Amino acid sequence: MEVAPDAAAARLEAIAQRRANLAGRLSTLGGERNAAEQALAAMQRGRDAAAHAQAAEQALAEARGAAERYARLHMARILLRAGIERFRAEQQNPLLRAAGGHFAQLTGGRYARLTAEENERGQVVLHAVWADGAGCAVEALSEGTRDQLYLALRIAALESHAARAEPLPLIADDLLVHFDDGRAAAAIAALARLGRATQVILFTHHDHIAALAAQQPGVRVQSLAPAAHQAAGRAA
Repeated sequence: MEVAPDAAAARLEAIAQRRANLAGRLSTLGGERNAAEQALAAMQRGRDAAAHAQAAEQALAEARGAAERYARLHMARILLRAGIERFRAEQQNPLLRAAGGHFAQLTGGRYARLTAEENERGQVVLHAVWADGAGCAVEALSEGTRDQLYLALRIAALESHAARAEPLPLIADDLLVHFDDGRAAAAIAALARLGRATQVILFTHHDHIAALAAQQPGVRVQSLAPAAHQAAGRAA
């Protein structure tokens, strides 16, 4: 059953409050239980033992009931949290999902996807998720990986725009300067796929980037100034 994020968040907050109340009640009843047990032991050696024993049993029953309710609410909180996370994964913004797919390809599968979550100040923070499921803040990524993240987001944005309106061309200058050959080849392949929807022009001063581009089907490489070792790869 799907749960709306706002309703789920409100329900989660209510459960957390109820859980806190029950935790306090459980602590109080625990103290009362100890006192009742001590009183029961004392009264068993004196008069009114039966009445005090009944009170102790009642306190014990209340403590057990509070513990059971606490356990149920704790489990409900865990299940609701899991439902919220599943809902986020299934209903994730299509643009972010597409960018996450590009990012996974550009990084050779080192990162599996992207997520956007609110921090404690209510700000939406972008995280790169490792293949093992662990998250990594964008600030912790290397310069080259951040470049690959930017490219993944840019490609996803251009694809989304091209699906709804007149395509916008992409013109980039030495975009792959911080990429190793494996990720540079993956980036050129991604740009070539984007070239099916819009015009892509990549300028570079590096011969090995031009060589990688020449190996990619659908990419045309043109030398603008051979003496200066400058080349431009173009995917249309």
